[in-house]
This record gives sequence, C-alpha cells and structure tokens, in this order.
Amino acid sequence: MQAWDEGARPYARPSRVRSPNSFAAASSELAEFSALPQGCVNPVEILVGSDSSYHRTHRWRAHVQRSPLPPNSILDIGLNRCMTSPEFFFLRTAPKLSLVQAVLLGMELCGWYSTLMSAPYRQHCDKVRTEQGGALLMNPWPPTAWDLSLEHQRDLMKNGFVVRPPLTDAASLREYLHRALSEKSNSRALVAARYVADNSRSPMESRIYARYCLPRRYGGFNLVPVELNREFELSPEVAQAIGIEKYSVDLYWPRGKLAIEYQGRYAHSGLNAEQRDRLKRNILETEGVRIISIDSSQYAKGDILDIYAGEIASSMGIEAWRMKPSAAEQRKRLELINELESWDVDLYRPTGKR
Repeated sequence: MQAWDEGARPYARPSRVRSPNSFAAASSELAEFSALPQGCVNPVEILVGSDSSYHRTHRWRAHVQRSPLPPNSILDIGLNRCMTSPEFFFLRTAPKLSLVQAVLLGMELCGWYSTLMSAPYRQHCDKVRTEQGGALLMNPWPPTAWDLSLEHQRDLMKNGFVVRPPLTDAASLREYLHRALSEKSNSRALVAARYVADNSRSPMESRIYARYCLPRRYGGFNLVPVELNREFELSPEVAQAIGIEKYSVDLYWPRGKLAIEYQGRYAHSGLNAEQRDRLKRNILETEGVRIISIDSSQYAKGDILDIYAGEIASSMGIEAWRMKPSAAEQRKRLELINELESWDVDLYRPTGKR
C-alpha cells in the first residue's frame, strides 16, 4: 500500500505468475535480507512456496502460498521489482477484518484518498526512510502527476487523509475475486466487494455511504442505487457567469434527485467556503437537485442521520413503514455506528475478525 499510494500504478505491468514454489529462495538466503528496498518499511511481506522457506524476522514476514495465483496478482513495476496488485492485497487482507471494515478498505482502494499515508504509520515510514538516508517521499520511480510536496501532504493530513488516484475500481475488484474464489464462496472478501462503490473522495464519504447504503442486515438503510461524487454540468450561461463548468456532490440518489454533502471542518469553514457552498446549493436546486448538508456534529448524532434517511427514502418513493427497523436491525444499526467510529486505519495491524 505504501508503494501504491506513492504512484506505482503508472509503472505497473502484468507479470507472468511463476510456480509458487519458485517465489522464494532458500531460508539461508532470506536471512541475508537485511536492507529494506527503497519505499518499504518493516516488515516486508514476502510470498514463499513452501514451509521450509517460512521464517519471520523484524525485517520481513513470509507467507506460504502453495496454490497458483489468479492472473494479475503480481505486477512488474520495473527495476527488476514486482509487487502484488491492489486486488490481491484486498483478497489477503479482507478476511482479517470485519465485513464493514473490508467494505471501507475496498472503498479506499477504489476511491481518491488514502488514510494509510496520513496515519501514524506514515510518519513511521518517513522516519525509517530518513534513517536510511532517503529523502522524504522519494520514490524508486519518477515523480507522479499529483502533488506530493511536504506542505501539501501536511495540509491534507489535517483531514485525516491524503489525495491520490484510485488504485482499482469496484468492477475490476469483483471480477478478480470471482476468478480467485468460487462464485459460491463465503469468503469475506467476496461478500464485502459486493457493496464497494467507486469514487469516494474521503473517509467520511465512505462512512456515510456505509450508513445509508449497506443492507439492513449489516446495519445500513439499504438506500440504493446511489452515485458518489456525481458531476453536474452547468449551462454555458451559468458557467460563464461564475467561472465554474461543473459541480459535484458527495452522494447522489438519482431516483429521488437528492444529494448529501458532508461539510468537513477544514474544507467548508470560513466565509469564502460558506459563500461558495451557498452558491453551489442555489444553482443545483434550480436544476431540481435537493441538497442535505451534514457536518461532523450532526454525523455524531445518529438520530439526525435517521431523519435524513427517512427523507431520502421518501424522495425515492419508499413508504415510511418500510424504513422502521426490527429489533435485530436496530441492534445491527448500533453496531455499525460503533464500528465506523472505531475504525482503525492501520490495516497492517488488524484486530482480527469480529
């Protein structure tokens, strides 16, 4: 994930999968693996083909892989280096998480943000690189198109995430998992991938999506279909007057022509931001799109989100009595709220299944 977040995607090419038994050298050779490759931190995860090569040190951790890997599991990033694909990372990581956590992981892989790069783990990565003599954010490949300056990253870290292009998309993720697992498999990765959506631009968008769009048996409201960051093109006259050609909304229900915008404290605070948000609301409402704004204090109050869920359902033509949860669904709803609040972004240290 560290390498993917820093721009490995433009240089990744499919690599022919060799026999799993050829994945690793002898354990004596692995023991000599003392220097970390640039861009890696402790511990490096290594695939090996047999138990005889399985060892663990503070530098690396080996995982036995006896069965053949699906196509596009291993990617070549040049400089005689290969790495696992984001889809394979999801396949191996999701079973260690709860279903809700796995959905959030999939939303991050298919979204425009990274929590890992802004977590304390990221600071550990930078510390290790500095100790190794490498410059902050130095890559083993050329600089990427998006801004990775230190000032830009620190500014984004105030929001708890940094921006980067999607590593994959939901359709590719599901296609890969269906090749890797049986259609009838009960794997948590396969089940969670059903509810992963593209184009989330922040962890809070993913959390709101989970609250409103997950099935009721998992604590959500099952208000689907929904589009994340739907763009609306403005008329030439309006675009010329305000200098903006299109607007996007965080979550949009096309059936009800209703959108939700999350008002983050950094991106939506201040007089200029308030004026910009007011202009956006007025223009989109003239296009027939109703906008509901949610800030952090409202999100913390579950009853307000429940009221908004009723408004979304009503706009979609769903009767109020259908939204009333059973006792079991209410318990699941509270469990989902608690889990979203306690979500640990450090995926390399998962707490295990719940």
